[in-house]
Amino acid sequence: MIFINKLSMLDGNFTLGRVSAALARLGDLEVMQLIAGTVSNIVEGEILQMKDVIQPEMDDVKTQAQWHATKSEASRHMEYLPTENTASLMAKAACSAVLGGCTEGEIWKEVAYAYGRNIGIAFQLGLATAPALYAWEEFSEMGELIGRKFESSGDVEKACNLIHQSSAIPQTKQLAQAYTDEAKNVLQELPHSEACDVLEVLAECIVGRKK
Repeated sequence: MIFINKLSMLDGNFTLGRVSAALARLGDLEVMQLIAGTVSNIVEGEILQMKDVIQPEMDDVKTQAQWHATKSEASRHMEYLPTENTASLMAKAACSAVLGGCTEGEIWKEVAYAYGRNIGIAFQLGLATAPALYAWEEFSEMGELIGRKFESSGDVEKACNLIHQSSAIPQTKQLAQAYTDEAKNVLQELPHSEACDVLEVLAECIVGRKK
């Protein structure tokens, strides 16, 4: 809002350049690969969301009918969207395990990756995506709101009402809890420590957070 697009992009390029220089000073090729992969995943996810991966172009009534008929595929979209963004970022924070001295083949990196991915998905599910898609399964009009990205006057309020009238919130909490439980389960592969206890508490805080 403050800077024009060109300045904003240049600022992003500058920040990425400084981060790349800092990573190079670490002298760890694997960490650099992890960070580069994370950036790629996040950008790919954002681009696909901008291209309306949930809704195809609706050129005619037939296309609209076909789109609404596929609303049972909401769970597939729900799995994809968070994985490319928050889950990727959290999962590849496993680079901290690499910097801690893990060698190739050790289980610690796999545990760190699985833990990060699961809490990343649990976090993202609590946002608007999952509740809206679950409500869509019960109220077809939610599909129309999603299709126009809630841009019309009163769309957001109507969407909130539909979500609260449906079983979307309990279903979302149940799914998020399942990912949280899986995150805690993978921690069992590690020796018990105070750090593991903190990670378990962190996982539960994600489901119980207010925002």
